Amino acid sequence: MKTNDVYYFFYHDLVTLDVNAIYVSLFIAFAFINLLIKKNKKWFDFICISLLFGFLILLSSKNVIIITLLGVFISFIFHRTIFTKKNTIIALVGFGLLIIPLGSKIKERFDLEFQNTTENVLLENNTINVSLKNAWEQNVFGHQYYFNGTAFRLYQIRIFKEFLEEDNIFFTGYGANAEQSKIKAKQIHYNLYDYYGDLNFHNQYIQSFSELGVVGFLLTVAMVIANWIKSIRTKDFIFFFYTLLTTSIMFTESLFERQRGIVFFILLYCIFQQIQPKKSTNKVIFSD
Repeated sequence: MKTNDVYYFFYHDLVTLDVNAIYVSLFIAFAFINLLIKKNKKWFDFICISLLFGFLILLSSKNVIIITLLGVFISFIFHRTIFTKKNTIIALVGFGLLIIPLGSKIKERFDLEFQNTTENVLLENNTINVSLKNAWEQNVFGHQYYFNGTAFRLYQIRIFKEFLEEDNIFFTGYGANAEQSKIKAKQIHYNLYDYYGDLNFHNQYIQSFSELGVVGFLLTVAMVIANWIKSIRTKDFIFFFYTLLTTSIMFTESLFERQRGIVFFILLYCIFQQIQPKKSTNKVIFSD
C-alpha cells in the first residue's frame, strides 16, 4: 500500500530474502502434493489445495513449479481412483482461476531466463542482461552486468571448472566453506558486482565437490540414488515426489548450506528410508 509495487507479492519479496522463496517453495510443494492425493477430500481440502498452489505460484520458483506440475501429472496417472471426474473438474477450475490473473507475472519470470541465449541484452538503467552463451565464454564483465538465474548458475559451473584446472582439488576439495574466498576472487577477477562474490555455487553437487572433493560428490550422489531405489521399491508416491523434488532442487540450490535445507532433506531422508516395501501382487508402481 505504501509503494504500490505488486512485486511484494512475488518471489523473495513475498517472504523476504532471508527466509528465501526457494526453501518455502519446497515446504509448500510437499504439503500440496500430500493433500492433492488424499482420499475422500472434503470442500475445505480443495480450498487448502488452491491456496497452497496459489502460494507456490506467487513464490515463483521455476524449478519447484515445474517439478510440482510434473508430480501432479504423475499422480493423475497412478492415483486414478482418487481423481474422479468431479474432483478433476474442481481442481482444474481452481487452478485456472489462480493462473489467469497471475499469468503475466509467471510468463515474465520464465521469459527473463530464456529471452536471450546467445547475445547480451541491454535492460533498464543501462544494466546488461548476460546471455547463457556469454556467461560461459565472455572474458570481461563489469558492475553493470546482470546474471539471471540460469545464466548465473552456468557462470558458477564455469568458475568451478576453472578451479579444477587451476587448483589441485579433485580429491580433497577446498574444505568446508573454504571455497567462498575463491568465488570472491573470481568475482573480483571478472569485475562483477560484489553481490556475486558472496553467493555460493547454488548447486549442491558442485558444492560438495568443491568442498570435499570427489568423495563428497560421490556421497551426495549415493544418497540421491538410494532415495530413487527405495522410493521405487516401496511404491510410495510421496517418497517418490520427495526424491524427485530434492534431486532437482540440488541442481539449482546448495541445499546443505542452509539449515532449513538440511532439516528438510535429512529429516525426511531418515523417515522415508525406514519405509518397508509394500507386499502386493499389483505390479503398478505407486498403487494405493
